Amino acid sequence: MLKAKGAASRAAMLNAARKIILEKGIEKLSHANIAQELNLSKSAVHWHFATKEDLLRALVVEYVVHLETEEARHEKKYIDAGFTPAEAILPAMRDWYNDFELNTHGWIGIGAALIGLSRRDPQLTEPIREWYRGLYRRLGTLEIDTTEVFLAMMTFDALFNSQKMGLTVLSQDKIAAVQARILEQAFATAPALLEKIRAIHQG
Repeated sequence: MLKAKGAASRAAMLNAARKIILEKGIEKLSHANIAQELNLSKSAVHWHFATKEDLLRALVVEYVVHLETEEARHEKKYIDAGFTPAEAILPAMRDWYNDFELNTHGWIGIGAALIGLSRRDPQLTEPIREWYRGLYRRLGTLEIDTTEVFLAMMTFDALFNSQKMGLTVLSQDKIAAVQARILEQAFATAPALLEKIRAIHQG
């Protein structure tokens, strides 16, 4: 019972931390502000997160879990259709980007704020980099030109980051055309796979 209560308290504190980041900016994140948000003592927040670095690390871990969950969710329909996990990555990235408008829990803003910490403390954001490394390792197992595949992944990531930073300037039609071209180039030497991707996307 106590363990469940502690987990609930910790989750509430992380929720409050995300709210503060989204509404006031990551520079306003503090034990005192979380305590104020939840009507708790500051020492209660320190009991779960001894330092601000501990709090930020917990937020990064939580964000990586979000990335893993969303990645798996968008890959599922391709894997269910017979794609390998590596083959599913790029079409799933296209679908994931198109779901950004469903961002109801502020993950775009949270991701942008946490990734922005990389220059100050690269070790803090190492779990995010390791998630990316995992994607590239999987893509590297494809039996097609890895340069084209890596270029596609980097381009999708650029679309993601432009959206996270609020810098997207192209219309949705233009973005859809760019996404289609990204996949065409990446799978140019695997036309059967490209046709399967098109069929699933259109279906």
